[in-house]
Amino acid sequence: MDGLRKAALALSGLRDADRDWILARLPSGTQSGIAPLLEELRAMRIRLEPEDVAQLLEAPRKDAETVRAVPTLELASPRMVLEVLEAESDWLVAVVLRARAWPWRAGFLELLDAERRKRVRATLRQALPERPKVLNAALAAIEERLRSMAAELWEAPAWRS
Repeated sequence: MDGLRKAALALSGLRDADRDWILARLPSGTQSGIAPLLEELRAMRIRLEPEDVAQLLEAPRKDAETVRAVPTLELASPRMVLEVLEAESDWLVAVVLRARAWPWRAGFLELLDAERRKRVRATLRQALPERPKVLNAALAAIEERLRSMAAELWEAPAWRS
């Protein structure tokens, strides 16, 4: 992966003001090379947390299977989990949150809008039935979505090495 792609990927996880500040200090040729890559990321609605960028940039990118295996639910950022779970029911979100002591749990709940956060927390307080097969299938599907997100990022034509 060339330097411009790496830079655009790293910049995509920054707040707008921080990204603009950095871009303003780059040479105009570099700015013009990064701008379309950033726009492509925006169009694909990909915005990664800094730790996700670091994880993806450190992974070998030549092997598509390796790239697909990078994201795991345990290591995902709150924003990645939100992207995967935002269309799911409050019940399923509660089941996933209850499954383990996820490192992203508090951050994920903070990213939810106030009304959804209230509903999810109310569902968490309810007695949910134990269904290990449903839980395992849900967790596997979520991890597959995370892998697909990473694969789409690296397989997009403008991002290929």
